[in-house]
Amino acid sequence: MQSGRSKKNQRNRRTSYNGRSRNYNSYNRNKKAPVKKDRFLNVMIFVVILALSYVTLDMLDVSLPTSVTSKIDSVFSSDVFSFGKAKDKVVSFVNNTASVFNGGKSTAVSSSKGELKLEMPVSGEVITKFEDKTHPVFNTTVKPRGIEIQTEKSEEVFASASGKVTNVVSSSYGGSRVVFDVGNNTNVIYDGVKTTFVKVGDTVTSGNIIGSMDNNDSGDVLGLEVWVDNTAVDPLTYMDTKSDTNKTTDNNTKTE
Repeated sequence: MQSGRSKKNQRNRRTSYNGRSRNYNSYNRNKKAPVKKDRFLNVMIFVVILALSYVTLDMLDVSLPTSVTSKIDSVFSSDVFSFGKAKDKVVSFVNNTASVFNGGKSTAVSSSKGELKLEMPVSGEVITKFEDKTHPVFNTTVKPRGIEIQTEKSEEVFASASGKVTNVVSSSYGGSRVVFDVGNNTNVIYDGVKTTFVKVGDTVTSGNIIGSMDNNDSGDVLGLEVWVDNTAVDPLTYMDTKSDTNKTTDNNTKTE
């Protein structure tokens, strides 16, 4: 009799133990893995660093070429949330940004200088040359990005070279900042076109009318930049300012 009760108790203990085992295994299956909180923190740190870099470059009056800004935009793609990939993009961004400073010197690429010929985009006087300047607040040397041309009243703006419009955005001068790809890894940028007759994707021929300046008695200022291999160069070295420009009266831009 006692032996029978002992066997029954053993069976109950095994059943109870197995039941607890089943419950424990079920708990493990339903238990969720801990959330990686540091993943979000890493992304936020990266975004803050990138934002501070923008602010610093703006305070130093440094303008990044369009190829670099497009790379920055690509950083904020879906895979930025993988911190390992984001780190690689940061390294790429730094390498591309470093080329802007070029060791503190802005020099033309000799192999391209003889190939590029530019016309003056507007009639007027060059009031700001391609020279180093001193920042009025930080007293630091600011490398030039281009030149500034004082225009006449209601002056038409002409294409300096044949190429394709790759970007049209708002300008700090007022109006639009228009970017032309003229080949050989060279971009020509007009900053401050008040009325723009072209859009992204249009192709232009040297001398085509692409816009106009303000209709005021004092005239206006047009910024002109030339970037060769992501390096700012002096536009005047690519043009003959004494010769008449080949300007056409018809706007012969082609829309793709």
